[in-house]
Amino acid sequence: MDNVTQAIRAAQQMWVKSRSLTLRCELAKKFAGEVAANAHALHEAVTAPQRSGFRETVSAELMPLADAAKWLARSAVKVLADRKVTGPGRPLFQRGVRSTVCREPLGVVLVIGTWNYPIFLVGVQILQAVVAGNSVLVKPAKGCERVTRLMVEMLVRSGMPEDLCLVLGEEPECAALAISQGVDLIVLTGSSATGRRVLRQAAETLTPSIMELSGCDAVIVLESANLKRVVDALLFGLRLNGGATCMAPRRVFVPQSLVDEFHDLMSARLAEVPDTVVDSATIERVLSLISGQRYRILDESGESSYSPQTQDAGARLRSGRPLVFSNVASDFPLGESDVFAPVLMTSGYQNVEAATSACNLCKYGLTAAVFGKETLARQVASQLSVGTVVINDLIAPTADPRLPFGGTRESGFGVTRGVEGLLQMTRPKVIAVNRAGWLPHLDPPQDRDAALLEGILQWCHAGSFRKAFGGLIQAFKAVSNQSKTRSGKKDS
Repeated sequence: MDNVTQAIRAAQQMWVKSRSLTLRCELAKKFAGEVAANAHALHEAVTAPQRSGFRETVSAELMPLADAAKWLARSAVKVLADRKVTGPGRPLFQRGVRSTVCREPLGVVLVIGTWNYPIFLVGVQILQAVVAGNSVLVKPAKGCERVTRLMVEMLVRSGMPEDLCLVLGEEPECAALAISQGVDLIVLTGSSATGRRVLRQAAETLTPSIMELSGCDAVIVLESANLKRVVDALLFGLRLNGGATCMAPRRVFVPQSLVDEFHDLMSARLAEVPDTVVDSATIERVLSLISGQRYRILDESGESSYSPQTQDAGARLRSGRPLVFSNVASDFPLGESDVFAPVLMTSGYQNVEAATSACNLCKYGLTAAVFGKETLARQVASQLSVGTVVINDLIAPTADPRLPFGGTRESGFGVTRGVEGLLQMTRPKVIAVNRAGWLPHLDPPQDRDAALLEGILQWCHAGSFRKAFGGLIQAFKAVSNQSKTRSGKKDS
């Protein structure tokens, strides 16, 4: 990868000169058509074993990607337009100033892709970077190079120059080399451990980064919740992409009065979750976390006895069945782990404050869900320290292309998608023009300045009319005294 960053930076500069933002938005519109035309090819290029079929690829990846492309085509011109700053609100000494805030592309964006949603997540990040005027280096996750190259080919057919987006190798060293050669933004989707490694290197060059990291997301069930809807949502979360979703529900907090009813409903419907493939490394990680713990496993026939053998949990995961731990303690180790498998933990709570506190104590803060009457659910949502809260649903509303997506704490920082995500692909530049004939700040310092400025400060910002008026009088006196002093010097 000799001088690849330098070469792609030159391509980016030509891209901005040759293609206006309007034309770049046309690219996004054409790309949406390419997604529709290449739906089966994209699905066949996905190698993740947990993917259930074409239907899931269309609903979870292709539709959200095409929607995001169409939103960019309609909205990017307005979002990235120059913003004039004039009129009301201008400070007193800025009366002659007319300013414009411009959005400029960053240059070279490095996208470090993920394996579980290699089309939607990676595709949106590439597309937003390109529409904003950047060039892109993409480091695919293991097994995702083929689908990534296919998306880049689709972008080229949509009007993007071939040398504007380059696909690197799948090895982590490829991303490390690109960072060392100099990129202008890193966008990583991955684990918090990977995020730390990338940030350590980015710190050496002060390279800005967007970290879209893992989650261990919570669901808070209120007493007013429709339990059937809650169970429907949890089953959806368990089966979506075989449980390999960063926003999948992992921790469910249920009022103590509803625990038995909830568990009965859940166990009666667990058979609806299809078998999936869980890799051996993930299974071993789960087993190591629960080793020595007391727990119950909820299955299709009800709860097993306390403290089943660890191999019981392993047997369910190896057979592709969901693993639901019921009535676990607040310090259950899986409640602090980003496990990408159909795994769920339930806990009873005495009051909503306890459930909210337990949710916020987790080191991850990606998304959460609250089920119940909207008024109280909104109050609970406002107390949760996460990036997104969904009320009476799970996961699906986050696919709205107008919305930013990102987390807090070990779930990362910065956002992708939506207005905020598009703006993060640019840097603001301010151009300020002063049309005033007299610029008082350029005058030499005078004895009156301190009293004059203090008076103006009180006049403009004092909390009462009396103080403001006093400030105005002080300003006039400062000017008057200075004039008298000058006159006296001339007479002498």
